Amino acid sequence: MLISEAQHTVADYSQKWVQMKRNTILKQQLEINTLKETVGKQQAEIAQLRAENVQLRAADNARGIEMNRLKERSSVVLQTTDKLLGKYDDITKWYDLRNKTISDNVKQMTSSYEMTRKRVNTLLNERCKAQEVL
Repeated sequence: MLISEAQHTVADYSQKWVQMKRNTILKQQLEINTLKETVGKQQAEIAQLRAENVQLRAADNARGIEMNRLKERSSVVLQTTDKLLGKYDDITKWYDLRNKTISDNVKQMTSSYEMTRKRVNTLLNERCKAQEVL
């Protein structure tokens, strides 16, 4: 009986050990499956982030191209502004000179007119006096 009990105990122990080993393997397989699932999700998220990164780089490049185009347009506008300011200065100088010339001519005409008026008045007075004398 002892041997039979010992064999029974060994058999029970073996069965329990196999059951424990099976449970451990199942737990490990469950953990492995969970880890595989987590890794799969992370890889999907990484792929999504890479795609988003590509889109963001493309958008950034497009903004850079647009910014360069705007800088070029800004340069052209500034050059045009400088040219227009130069032309404005030239035109202003020309008109100032023209106005001064006109002003000088008007002063000269005014003085000529005054002299002519005085002579005419003098001649008119002399004529009137001459006609009175006669």
